[in-house]
This record gives sequence, structure tokens and C-alpha cells, in this order.
Amino acid sequence: MRCLLGANECEGAPAGTVLEGAYATFIFASRTILLGVVLVALAIRRKREGLAWVLSADAALQVFDTGMALATNKGAVAVLPIALGALDVWAGLHLLRATRRSNPPAE
Repeated sequence: MRCLLGANECEGAPAGTVLEGAYATFIFASRTILLGVVLVALAIRRKREGLAWVLSADAALQVFDTGMALATNKGAVAVLPIALGALDVWAGLHLLRATRRSNPPAE
């Protein structure tokens, strides 16, 4: 666990305290914000292939989230990452197919 306050304040903080929850929230929020910015930037620039690969990478992160939920015995929480990952894969494949249809390989 990293301490957000500095070394002296967190030395005695046991695992599972408010600081650990704050760190997890920070990681989740920063990942979500970064993903949102990248998705919007690629959509505005109409970069379908890049958008498809970003969605595929997010699907891989959803697999990690599902594994963490199952490892911590939170089976009900694992449902959302599975659904989001499946949606990411579907959208990514759809975008890759659309990109390849609109830009056929040169012979």
C-alpha cells in the first residue's frame, strides 16, 4: 500500500483502512478518466482502429477486475466487469471489421 499522506503518517496504518480505500478509489478514478479522454479523442478524430485497440485493452483490464472480485469473494461484483469486457470486445471487433471494410488491403 502506498501512503498518500507521507511516510510518517502511514507507518502505523493497518491494511484495510481508509487510506487503502482512498488509494483504490484514486486508481479507479484515474483509469476511468484516462480511458474516457482517450476514447473521446479517438472518436473525435475518427480513428476507428485505435479506438478498437483501446477497447480491447480495456477488456483485458476488465478480466483483471473480474479476477480481483472473485479472489476477494465478491462474486456479485464480478458481474459488471464481465459485462463491460464483453461489450468492449464486441465494440472493438465491430470497429476493426468496419475499418477493414472501408480500407481494403491494396493488391
